[in-house]
Amino acid sequence: MRKNRSKELLDHFVKYSNQAFSVKELSGIFGISERQIKNYIKQLNETAAPKEMLLSGAGGVFQIRKDYDTLMHLYERPEFSPKERSSLILSKLLANREPLNLFDLCDELYVSRPTIEADVKRIKKMVQPFRVSLSISGDMLSINGTEKAFRKLTSFMISNTEYKGFLVENEHLFLREDYQVDFIKQNLVSIFKACNFLFNDYSLNNIILHLVIAIDRLKNHYYIEEDKLDVDVSAAEVQAATMVSNFLEEHFHVEYSELERRNLAIFLSCNLATVDYKTVNPERIEHFLMDGSAALTRSIISKITDHYYLDPFDDIFFARFALHINNLMKRLRSGFSSHNPMCQDIQKAYPLIYDIAVYAATLIREETGYQINEDEISLIALHIGSFIENNQANKNKLTAIYVYADYHGFYQANVSILQQKFSDQLNLQYSISALDYKNSSLEADMIISEVSFEHAILVSPFITSGQILQIGEVILTKSREREVDNFDISLKSMFTRDLFFSNVCGVTKQDVILKLGDRLKEKGYIDDVFLESVFMRENMSSTCFTPGIAIPHAISQNVKKSFISITRYDKPQAWDDKHVLLVIFIGISYPDRKTFRQVFNHLVRLFDQMATIQAIAECTGYDEIVEIIHRLYT
Repeated sequence: MRKNRSKELLDHFVKYSNQAFSVKELSGIFGISERQIKNYIKQLNETAAPKEMLLSGAGGVFQIRKDYDTLMHLYERPEFSPKERSSLILSKLLANREPLNLFDLCDELYVSRPTIEADVKRIKKMVQPFRVSLSISGDMLSINGTEKAFRKLTSFMISNTEYKGFLVENEHLFLREDYQVDFIKQNLVSIFKACNFLFNDYSLNNIILHLVIAIDRLKNHYYIEEDKLDVDVSAAEVQAATMVSNFLEEHFHVEYSELERRNLAIFLSCNLATVDYKTVNPERIEHFLMDGSAALTRSIISKITDHYYLDPFDDIFFARFALHINNLMKRLRSGFSSHNPMCQDIQKAYPLIYDIAVYAATLIREETGYQINEDEISLIALHIGSFIENNQANKNKLTAIYVYADYHGFYQANVSILQQKFSDQLNLQYSISALDYKNSSLEADMIISEVSFEHAILVSPFITSGQILQIGEVILTKSREREVDNFDISLKSMFTRDLFFSNVCGVTKQDVILKLGDRLKEKGYIDDVFLESVFMRENMSSTCFTPGIAIPHAISQNVKKSFISITRYDKPQAWDDKHVLLVIFIGISYPDRKTFRQVFNHLVRLFDQMATIQAIAECTGYDEIVEIIHRLYT
């Protein structure tokens, strides 16, 4: 437990429990002012209230009470982590909007002033994207910003997994009361259905969080200031906002001004839908969008398709994605954002999909000037991923030929069973008689045959469960072998001996990228334009997907030859607020961009465990690291 002045004062009284001390004596003992001594005595007594720990006597002296040991448990406080301290400080500033005394914070959190000042520096960096600032004047700490910015920051602090989730625990530092989430949810569902809105769990939870924060702020008389927003709202959205605000006024005793109601209507318009993409003709989708949303969506789809060498997206995807982009643009214009509780899971489990979404967010920023946060990026990833994963599953299937022994159609039952059982893994291209197959030049990944052929899986005319199990095992083995072969080919061609480094250190990740970039430029792999692409990608969202490893990268026409560079560290290297033992630098030339998909996915999957990262980081030579990677992957 950390010491502070008030605790030291208490320890002094405990040590000399039979003695009394004047304020002047204590000031001399501790080397601080008499005013500070009085403040510490007051704090110690307030902690023990309604009793007093330090009793005043004649002549202005103080002595600890005889039964002090029965109250000592009140002074045992946990040691706060930096993030916990940041939460506590920020919650106090947001709750009261009044300046905080730094010495009071030191006493409450049991740390020194330099520690509090370091916390404030950390908080300043965290709140900057919300257009909120902190300032210190003398001994007082203040927070500055608009009420709307404070609510947005509060939403982030509540929903961010690092500060404990709102929907997991009803009690939270940033809320003063339990606001009956289930009760609010039931009424919202009824209202939205009555107004014919479409919504999902993500949007509903986002709206609930917004409303709970609004209730909490309005109860304490914090109101949104005049805010001219260039966002149109429909009559249905205004009606829903009116119904919701009336419900909140009745049950939570708050007052919604016209400005608050308009703000709510705009927020609802950003999170609810009045059209189902499944029932809309893609050719008419523009009738349901704001000006520019359709063109922006087409531009994004076209560029990500080309940049990542993807298969074309269909009209159904365009309609769904255009509606999402439309609502996203509403949120950006009105200063709102959506929270995605699966954000970090998506980053770790689907790194390529997330990377494509980051690129889409970069395109939106270039086109509109709006910076998109990681929650919104992960929501884009959900849309893109649902299409790509389904599409990719078909492309990754193994091909097969079924060879039958008869001419009477009995084999069709076996073919039907195989198609039903392995539809997502196997593309059964041909059913052919044994005689015809023997005289043909047909090839496939697998031959399933009722007649014995070399390398064929032999099955009976009435296929058994054991044979089906055997086929499933062969599919898994061959799929894995194909992945390993493709990865081995890419790794050997892209990761060469001159691209293995040790301890290329820096104060920040930018320093590390620049130093590695200099080495790669010397070896003729990249130029400065490529480094700009890497920094742009890194600034959008950190490439430290998994603790212990960072994968800065870019697909660029300025890569002269595709490469993978691996840098290991004896001691953890700072990477934003995390630390890494490995930095894998990837550069993909434009003609090789199809390769990026498999290389990137395989590398992230390979290094998803800290034990693997540590094993690679302990390697001292190129041959050793290649051998371990091959062994781990196979």
